[in-house]
Amino acid sequence: MRKISSALVAPLIVLIAAAADAIDVVQITDDDTLDVAPAISGSNVVWMKCDGGTWPCQNGDFEIYFWDGAIPIVPINITDNDTHDGSPDISGSNVVWAGSDGTDSEIFYWDGSFPIVPIQITNNNRADNAPHISGSNVVWEQCDVGDDPYCDSGDTEILFWDGSFPIVPIQITNNDFDDRFAAISGSKAVWEGVEDTVPPITTIDVYFWDGSFPVAPIALTDNDTLDWRPDISNSTVVWVGRLDGQQQVLRWDGSFPFVPSAVSVGTGGAFLPAISGNHVVWQQDPALLGAGDIYFWDGAEIINVSNDSSSRDESADISGSNVVWTGCWWDSYWGCLDDEEIYFATVPTAVPSISSGGLALLAGLVLGSAVWLFRRR
Repeated sequence: MRKISSALVAPLIVLIAAAADAIDVVQITDDDTLDVAPAISGSNVVWMKCDGGTWPCQNGDFEIYFWDGAIPIVPINITDNDTHDGSPDISGSNVVWAGSDGTDSEIFYWDGSFPIVPIQITNNNRADNAPHISGSNVVWEQCDVGDDPYCDSGDTEILFWDGSFPIVPIQITNNDFDDRFAAISGSKAVWEGVEDTVPPITTIDVYFWDGSFPVAPIALTDNDTLDWRPDISNSTVVWVGRLDGQQQVLRWDGSFPFVPSAVSVGTGGAFLPAISGNHVVWQQDPALLGAGDIYFWDGAEIINVSNDSSSRDESADISGSNVVWTGCWWDSYWGCLDDEEIYFATVPTAVPSISSGGLALLAGLVLGSAVWLFRRR
């Protein structure tokens, strides 16, 4: 008697197994201090750690830590000083962050080599903050009138450095409102522009620069709503915006005419998206109670990665299918009940989705083929 060909059964088995795949979450940190603001590239992760307790780190200062993805987990502190170091980002083994030079905030860079010898990218009397790196290209925001970290007497502009020496940053914005939270992929950059100079803030737009010279940024959005916290991968941009009255994660594929589409679904409450290739992550808190989960979109379907109603999960970043975020046990009245920790997960590679009708059709084809093979014994 002939047996059913395993090649005919395998596709159905793979589909069922993929649907049952669980996401293994790894807790990178487990201590009594505050761990926040993770960033990831490949399996390399950086984050901020308070060396003096929990929020708001009043008994110490923040340092930058690095983990190379190896098990057992042995984090390395890149910085060790008496001033705050924050806003880290990583690309490959290249790391950037904002730190104090004793007078104001400057941008620092480490190329991943040992011994650790950071390079100070900026050295001025202005506040430089929020760097983002892609390869050796770096963007950040700088106050245009002094070292005030809040830049109350001026506005912030976006600067760019291509990683070459000597270091000669290029200012890519020059206007009378705050340009902030820049992100870069290759030589393409995005940021948000806050066009309201005094509260309340009702208009924020997303800007895009294709990396060409002379610098000619374009406004991707131009409306009277809040479009904010953009991120970019290749030519695809994601940000938080309004759609049908709900706060959602929006996506633009880089083509013109500009037609954004929604990534997130539901009742809104989407925050802080990040993108890598076709994959997007974000925090979503539909009830706006302060809690939330980390969601992942693979280009076809949405997956709840953290999936814990008793925790607050936020500040996610992504590289390929690897995701990191900050989480704490959450109470809607008291807030975080313990210190925040850093979590890591690899989301299983998605297979093309198939409807129940499609599964029935596939099963029918398998069974029909089986009957045909039996008849040919």
